[in-house]
Amino acid sequence: MLRPMARLAVLLLTLPVVWTATPACGAIIFVDNLVGLDTADGSSADARGDRTGPVQSINRALQLARGTDLISLANHGVPYYEQIRIAGGRFHGTTGFPFRIVGNGAIIDGSNPVPDSAWERLAGDIWKITTFRKGHYQLVRNDQALPSLLINSTATKLPEIPIGQWGTWKGSIYHHMEADSEPRDFSYRFAAREAGISLYAVRNVRISNLTLRHFRLDGVNAHDRCKGIELDNVICTGNGRSGISVGGTSYMTIRHCDLRGNRFASLRTEEFGTANVDESILDPVTEGEDMSAPEETPATPAAKDE
Repeated sequence: MLRPMARLAVLLLTLPVVWTATPACGAIIFVDNLVGLDTADGSSADARGDRTGPVQSINRALQLARGTDLISLANHGVPYYEQIRIAGGRFHGTTGFPFRIVGNGAIIDGSNPVPDSAWERLAGDIWKITTFRKGHYQLVRNDQALPSLLINSTATKLPEIPIGQWGTWKGSIYHHMEADSEPRDFSYRFAAREAGISLYAVRNVRISNLTLRHFRLDGVNAHDRCKGIELDNVICTGNGRSGISVGGTSYMTIRHCDLRGNRFASLRTEEFGTANVDESILDPVTEGEDMSAPEETPATPAAKDE
């Protein structure tokens, strides 16, 4: 006959065991575009050998990241020249612990330099460059996006472009430079990468304290099936289409953001995409204004984007 304590032990062994999983904050992955190495593990903000320390690129950090992790960018005043994509269940955060990218004021830039040799001088002070990719453009001088003249793609000749501005016609960029100036007098760049941050089929992602500029399309693009996306204190400026684009069935909260100075729109939504905008700054839109980008006439490429 079993004693009372023995009977209790048998009873406990026969009861079903229920495990409860409690979501927790994940790891911090450090990125430093000046002193980091993509062979490092990203576990420390300071380099502590060949393997321990920050990674150099955000894309390498994304390869290491999972679920509720946090990616922290070092800000040395030097932009990160890359584009990143966050897609699929591997990056699903939770309501309490979202997947996070903290920029610490850093800049992600989508532009490439324009070689001096890529410019062709035309009549007067008009200069021309031709890129491979068509349809969306941005011209940058000394880290500032230049104002542009919208040229109808059906125009039979190049219209007059105001001094200091540029326009696209037949697949090329035409820039009216100041008198007695040449491209080598300035630092010219052009938008080469598609979008700063592309999101697809992810949920519970938070991006904060970051600037995304000079991309061909958008600073941030939530393509489809994105839920629980939050942007906080993000600047999207100087992009070739819009600051932020929300499409498909995506839902995004935009809080304390500055979306001014993009070529066609501060914020664009398509299909069933929805954006909740809170305490953010957008460019005014004239009622009935068409904010879509114009179609460009294809032309034979003469310069490679990347």
